[in-house]
Amino acid sequence: MSYLKARISDIRILSPSVKLFEIDLGGQPFTYLPGQWVDLKLQTGAANQNAAFSITSTPNGNNAIEIAVKRAEHLPTSLFIHDQLKVGDDVNISEAQGETVLPENVGQNQPIVFIAGGTGITPFLSMLRQIYAIDRHFHATLLYSVSSVDECLFYDELTEMKNAYEGFEFLLTTTREAAHHADFFGRINSEMLKLIGLDHKAQFYLCGPPQMVDDLAALLADLGVADSHVHYDKWW
Repeated sequence: MSYLKARISDIRILSPSVKLFEIDLGGQPFTYLPGQWVDLKLQTGAANQNAAFSITSTPNGNNAIEIAVKRAEHLPTSLFIHDQLKVGDDVNISEAQGETVLPENVGQNQPIVFIAGGTGITPFLSMLRQIYAIDRHFHATLLYSVSSVDECLFYDELTEMKNAYEGFEFLLTTTREAAHHADFFGRINSEMLKLIGLDHKAQFYLCGPPQMVDDLAALLADLGVADSHVHYDKWW
């Protein structure tokens, strides 16, 4: 696989544990679809290591991409990115990868339900930005699970989308502490899915920790959603 040499052009704090990194591609050709991800090749100590991250930005011609990285004490690459990378540093990124993308006929009388956990929101934000740049009336629902409101990424932007687009529903659940900003408390379950209005014609996109995705896929199957309507990525 070939890699492009790029540069960190901006770093922003999204939450107590997550940073957003803007990567300037320096005018090099780079194509991707909302929902895809890239590998970063990192020199951490004596060896190169790769780490995969979903692209949060949308293809808009500005020749830069954004990724959100959660600090995880058990992952050396995560610690290196959080503690060592700074604006102006060079990084090597792969071509865009991943097949969990929006269907070509998105918007043709088929709503989408996005279910995300933690930084699993990142590919869906790219998709939502793309959807509503094309069709302000598209019907989509986002059910987002986080440990606490402080760890809800892009809360302001998602709330603005909810207020701006009548077809968009944004629902938040917190799992460790209840909050007045949240619509639910606890892990996503069948009752929550029924309350948001389970539509078996919808396409369901899942992204989050592997166990969460496995549990949700099984839950949707139990509720009668066809396997062909369920699409997902997992962290690894």
